[in-house]
Amino acid sequence: MTMHEQFSFLPPAPVLTQKTAIKKPPVPLQITEAEAISHFEDFWRNHVWLKADKRHAQTAYVKAVRERRGTPQEIADGADRYAAYLKRNPSRSVKYPQGWLSGDRWLDGGLDDDRGSAERARSSAHLGAARLFSGRAGLR
Repeated sequence: MTMHEQFSFLPPAPVLTQKTAIKKPPVPLQITEAEAISHFEDFWRNHVWLKADKRHAQTAYVKAVRERRGTPQEIADGADRYAAYLKRNPSRSVKYPQGWLSGDRWLDGGLDDDRGSAERARSSAHLGAARLFSGRAGLR
């Protein structure tokens, strides 16, 4: 053992043998464009919350599926979560499907929080404070 090897701060490099060779995960089968379009039609019919700009939404959907950024099932589940979020929070702005798909928004977490009720609670707290101080002349 040389002096350099004896005082090295790096761990020794692993020796790859036939048994310890790194295995790559299996690559999922490539989905064809026709299959992706068929899945998009189902997505558009059953899961879209705003029927606008279908052509651009279809392009974004096919690209997302073909690039394996999401499966049709993952995208549909994410769309259902987003639609439920919009029903709970009607004052929130609605994303167009094309932008939602291009931004991989089906991966978004935090759609379970109810910001609408938090906004309502804050508004009612402000109303309560306004009622409390309405009869006072103010700070002097």
